Parts: sequence; C-alpha cells; structure tokens
Amino acid sequence: MKAAHIFLTVLLSIIFTSVVFAQTNARSSVLQKTARQLRIENENQVQAVHKEARQKIENLELRIKNLEDRSQEIELQKEIEKVKRQAEIDGLKLRLEFYKAKGDKETSQEIETALEKLQNPEKFRPELPKENRRETPKATAR
Repeated sequence: MKAAHIFLTVLLSIIFTSVVFAQTNARSSVLQKTARQLRIENENQVQAVHKEARQKIENLELRIKNLEDRSQEIELQKEIEKVKRQAEIDGLKLRLEFYKAKGDKETSQEIETALEKLQNPEKFRPELPKENRRETPKATAR
C-alpha cells in the first residue's frame, strides 16, 4: 500500500511538472511569436519610410532632368540630400523605439548615438589641426 501511494505521488508530480513545462513553453512560444511580429512590423515601417523617400527623390531628380534653367539644380540637389538624411533619421527613430521596447540597451545606445550624429553633424566634426586651418585675415586699421 505504501509503495502504491509513493508511486501515485511520483506519477502525479511528473504529470504536474509536464503540464507546467508545457504551459511555460506555450507562453514562451507566444512571446517569441509576438516579438517576431513586432520586429517584422518595425522593419515594414522602416521600409515604408525609405520607399516614400525614394519616391520623393525620384520626383526631385525628374524635376532636375526637366529643368530649363540650371540655376535651380543646386537647390534641388540640396533638397534630395535633406530627404535622404530625414529618411535615415526617421528609420533610426523607428528602430530605436523597437529596441527600447525590447529592452536592448546596448543597441538603443548605438542608435541614439547615430541619431545624434545625423541630427547634429557640426557637433561631431573633427577638429582640424592648426596647420590645416585657414586663417581669417585680420582687419587692419586704415
């Protein structure tokens, strides 16, 4: 009788452990699927930003091609560069949002640094050595 009681206790313990393990695996699988879906959605958003930028750039390039007066070409080229930079910034912001939600601090910090460099390029320009700097002529009193 005692052996049967021990056997049933062990059997119930094994069954309970198996059920808990299966539930944990199921939850983990759902979380992984959700994370995967979020990553895919995030990547789709980034691709949409870049697609929109490509369309704007194509329109600007078409305007350049059809220019009669080339004096506007430089302004349109600058506009193309602005569109490219803004698309890169918007894409990085979307990725940053995803990695922050994911809890990936290291990747989030790398993206924040890249964003800072894009948004404030003057802050990250290397300082020229003195011999390479252009001296501004000093005003002389006449």
